[in-house]
Amino acid sequence: MENLIFEQNLVELRPHLYNFALKLTKCHQGSEDLIQETFLKAWKYKGQYRTNTNFKAWVFTIMRNSFINNYRRNSTQRVFFDTDQYSYFRNLSSSGHEDQETLMSIQEIHKLIMEMKEGIRDAFLLFIQGYKYKEIAEKMDLPLGTVKSRIFFARKHLSKQIQRRA
Repeated sequence: MENLIFEQNLVELRPHLYNFALKLTKCHQGSEDLIQETFLKAWKYKGQYRTNTNFKAWVFTIMRNSFINNYRRNSTQRVFFDTDQYSYFRNLSSSGHEDQETLMSIQEIHKLIMEMKEGIRDAFLLFIQGYKYKEIAEKMDLPLGTVKSRIFFARKHLSKQIQRRA
C-alpha cells in the first residue's frame, strides 16, 4: 500500500515537474527524459525519503541534481574549456569537412607530435583524443602530476615547433 501512495504522489507532481524541467532543458523531449529519470531515481531512493518532510521539495531536488549532473557530463564530453590553440586540433577529426590546406597542416602537426619522446607523445595523444588527465594517468599507470607535466611539455614543444615553421 505504501508503494501505491508513493506512486500517486509522484504522478500528482508530474505537471509541476514538467514545467520545472522545461525551464531547465528548454525543450519538450529533454523535459520528458528528465522527468523519467527523476521518477526512476525517486523510486530507486524512496527508502531515503523521510516521511513527514516535504515530498515535493525532495523530488524537485532529485530533478535539479539530475539535470546538473547530466549537464556536467555532457559538457565535458562535447566542450573543451581549454581555449588554447590546440582546441582546434582536438576537434578536427569530428568536423568532417577539412580542405586540402587544412589537411596539409594537420599532417605537419601530426608529424611534429610523432617526433616527440614516447612518454610525452603518448600522454599528449590521449589528451587530444579527449581523455581527461585522470583517465590518462590511470591508462598509463602514472601519477597525475606526471601526466600534467608531460602534456605541458608536449604543448610547449609543439608551440615552439609551429612558431618556427610559421
